[in-house]
Amino acid sequence: MPRASPALSSFNAGELGVTLDARTDISKYGSGAHRLENFIALVQGPAQRRGGSRFVAEAKHSGRRVWKRRFEFSATQAFILEFGHQYIRFYTLHGRVLVGNVPAWSGATSYVPGDLVAHGGVNYYCIAANTNQQPPNATYWHALEGDIYEVPTPYDGDDLTNSEGCFALQVEQSADVLYIAGAGKYPPMTLTRYGATRWVLAEYVPENGPFMDQNRDKSVKVQASAQTGSITITATAGIFSATDVGRLIRIEQESPNIEPWEPDSQNDVNAGELRRYDGRTYKALNTAKTGTSPPIHIEGVAPDGQADGGGRGVLWEYQDAGYGIARITGFTSATIVTAEVLVQLPALVVSGPTYRWSLGAWSRTSGYPSAVAFAYDRLWWAHGINLWGSVPGLYTDHSPDVAGQVTFDSAISLKLTRRS
Repeated sequence: MPRASPALSSFNAGELGVTLDARTDISKYGSGAHRLENFIALVQGPAQRRGGSRFVAEAKHSGRRVWKRRFEFSATQAFILEFGHQYIRFYTLHGRVLVGNVPAWSGATSYVPGDLVAHGGVNYYCIAANTNQQPPNATYWHALEGDIYEVPTPYDGDDLTNSEGCFALQVEQSADVLYIAGAGKYPPMTLTRYGATRWVLAEYVPENGPFMDQNRDKSVKVQASAQTGSITITATAGIFSATDVGRLIRIEQESPNIEPWEPDSQNDVNAGELRRYDGRTYKALNTAKTGTSPPIHIEGVAPDGQADGGGRGVLWEYQDAGYGIARITGFTSATIVTAEVLVQLPALVVSGPTYRWSLGAWSRTSGYPSAVAFAYDRLWWAHGINLWGSVPGLYTDHSPDVAGQVTFDSAISLKLTRRS
């Protein structure tokens, strides 16, 4: 019997795998291969030899594993980023990014992160804002190797590779900003490009969320010492730990004993009195009868009527949305911490305790996101079964509501129903 030698004119089915061996009944079988190594199957049919590579430069620590990631702003502005042990280096136009004409350090100049200076024959990268802090002070300066540009990072080299042998960090780019999820071990970060030799790595720290579920135990309450500024927060139970420093806390008033705003009041509202409308609190700045337009502003002052001196119309100053937000700055004990107010707290959480509080979702206590992605114009972060989506188009905004009102444009926090 003669031997058949059919023409193999197409490989656009690619590599089929062992489960399709001898499956001549499948139409694509004749266009596939059991193994296709160092070739790229094209849609038109041919298998094209893959492109080669060239040696550009040795990694900073050649004995440790490094990872490369693409940063592409446009066809003419593209970089390869080398992630290694506590550094990122940059490549473009077939070579390393190098620094040149670095200005000399001056004790009279105020420096900010990302600035470069030369001192004692060494180039330095500024890692913290300072004035008159002479290099090589490691609190403020990171020494570069010669003229090789790099940005210092907190990522230990051993943490860059996960248990499956893959890159442990996840990155997503939007224009000049790279968002980095640190495998659950490191806070989320942003790497921002301001120029070829000006990149700044900073912690991603939204001031309005996300938060964990609100406390439901009515016996566990917190109370703030003031509505604004630096405050002390005292709890009735041990809810804090030293690793909560830097963590957000949202404190909401319990059912307020404040009269609701009513239109065309029969009696005067006295200056200084409080009224509620749609969950928000307002303070009267004059004595008058209310008008017909409810206060709906979320900052500043606005009248509810003519406010023309005729006795009808009150000027209302916005106070709060029934809650406030602070960032923990110091740990005293499991029941006492200090904090800096970011969103003014209600007066009622100062005059008395409340069980309505929520701690920030990200911290050294609770862990950090391990994944990041863009979807539906939101920036999504994830860890375990938890997902947090930003406000659409505002990737650093995680406000769960607007002055107490949840809208379609509010940030999202949710849990998956099951692990996959």
